[in-house]
Amino acid sequence: FLHGTPNHFAVRQLLLTYYQRPGDGVDDDRRKSRRTAHALWIVEHAPESHVAGTPFVNFKRNTDRRIRRKVQRLWDAALAKRPSDADVLTNAARYYELAHSGDPESLYRRAVSVDDRNPHRYRELVHYLGRRIMGTDVSERAKLAASALEWARAGRRIVTSSPTVDSCDSLDECGFLKLEARLLQIMGDYTRARATAESLLAKAEAMPMPDGDLIHAAHTVLGCVAIEDRDVDAALRHLSAWFEAVPATGLT
Repeated sequence: FLHGTPNHFAVRQLLLTYYQRPGDGVDDDRRKSRRTAHALWIVEHAPESHVAGTPFVNFKRNTDRRIRRKVQRLWDAALAKRPSDADVLTNAARYYELAHSGDPESLYRRAVSVDDRNPHRYRELVHYLGRRIMGTDVSERAKLAASALEWARAGRRIVTSSPTVDSCDSLDECGFLKLEARLLQIMGDYTRARATAESLLAKAEAMPMPDGDLIHAAHTVLGCVAIEDRDVDAALRHLSAWFEAVPATGLT
């Protein structure tokens, strides 16, 4: 089919998904070669697409060096051609982060700058900083957490400034509250961490369909803060609440 329509994105996406599946050991090299070819095509011709920022296209560090160099050139070319496309910036940042090359943080920041009314851009940047926090020593964590906290609050302001807050907006707001509570905990600001987690818990439990992930996150922070306060009873209450929430919300 592609012989007649080589630029058919939907078909490329389907074939990429097909070749991504584990094989039976037969023709694995051929499957890998074809998967790589479709992934390279997507980076070159559709760097703004959702699939370009997924693991289907994010080549692993142990990929052949020649392929890695080619992918790098394709992303560099996409950024040069479309320096103000937030989707291209975000997808390139994801690739550079996984490849341990370039400056992904600057790309996430640029995506926020060019699409500053989209809370998704703030969330991507905050998650990136959060991943960096986990890989740094204690002396750097507070600094990174403070930076991430400011971006999380900015993202939440975008959501709450909406004239009508629907269920999706409510989930977005709670998602940022979840991030803020955890960041405050990392910073050692336990008073504000507790207040933020309590606000998150109240909003999550008040939803028509209570969100298990948010409830889990709130009780986790509240339990950790209680341990820091040496309040064993409160810590046990939050631990118990966490376990009670698991079967009701589908968490495992």
